Amino acid sequence: MTFHAVYENGVFKPLDEVDLPEKTRVLVVEEQNRKLPEVSDADVTAIYEVLSRRIDDPSSPGNRAERHNEHQP
Repeated sequence: MTFHAVYENGVFKPLDEVDLPEKTRVLVVEEQNRKLPEVSDADVTAIYEVLSRRIDDPSSPGNRAERHNEHQP
């Protein structure tokens, strides 16, 4: 079971109802509050365009394993 909680005044308070028997022991793992970068629709469109080019590019070799050492020093 996974649930989100907030720690306030020494107590973990679940954000939603939790169906656990009283005195159940739980393991708490801290969730990192990372702000994801904002991505515009134009950025997403550009990413998909690049990805589709790599897949559909006729000059791309079919077996990429043949080129695995190409970028090695």
